[in-house]
Amino acid sequence: MCYSYLVKGLVLVAIFIVIPRTSGLRCLSCQFARNVTDCFRTEAQCEDGEEQCYLRKVMLPNMQIAFIAGCKSDKVCSFDEHQIGDGKRQIEFSHGHMIDLVMCSECCTAGPNKDGVPCNGYLCGQRPTLNPDYVWCAECDRTDDPTKCSRFVQCPSNEVCSQDLYVSNQQLLYSLGCRRKQICDKTHEAYTDTHGRKRDQGTINICSSCCNTRECNQGVCNLIRQKQIYYSTNTG
Repeated sequence: MCYSYLVKGLVLVAIFIVIPRTSGLRCLSCQFARNVTDCFRTEAQCEDGEEQCYLRKVMLPNMQIAFIAGCKSDKVCSFDEHQIGDGKRQIEFSHGHMIDLVMCSECCTAGPNKDGVPCNGYLCGQRPTLNPDYVWCAECDRTDDPTKCSRFVQCPSNEVCSQDLYVSNQQLLYSLGCRRKQICDKTHEAYTDTHGRKRDQGTINICSSCCNTRECNQGVCNLIRQKQIYYSTNTG
């Protein structure tokens, strides 16, 4: 009985309240991508006031060009500005890869442009190609606050953003990510039958929702679900 009341109390809090939080820069994030466009699949949230977005263009020992992007401390950005880009060969290791030459390393502190692209997408002279059919979604598993999710992914055109709210071991948790449109439609249609049911051993599903605008799955699950539409599509 006590557990039941606890769950109901947690649900009331989760359904109606998600407290916004201030955060640092949003940056493209990738490791040894073949081109900057490939870096658009993931974004990272930098530490507020301590980090900048950066982009590195490097040459590998096999003469291939690769890109590294993400967040970097202000001090490292300042150091790189004076030490890198002079054309000298710089042998170093990064994430298990050997880098033969750092061709360019730049940082930026501007916000996203009108298309929502982080500033490091255009560093080192890059002009990435955008795909208008993709949508950016927050992606985190078992987080206690959807607004704290600092990983963002670009979902393919047959998927939209999703949020699942559930109770596990008397703790309210969220799972955020991408979900196929057809699955969202089926979940939305059967919501009254699945609401409050167990999803896994020891967990109870509270709310499942989908949405199709940038980072929309960081909001309140119940409000997202109320605005949810059917994403009729023939795309698998």
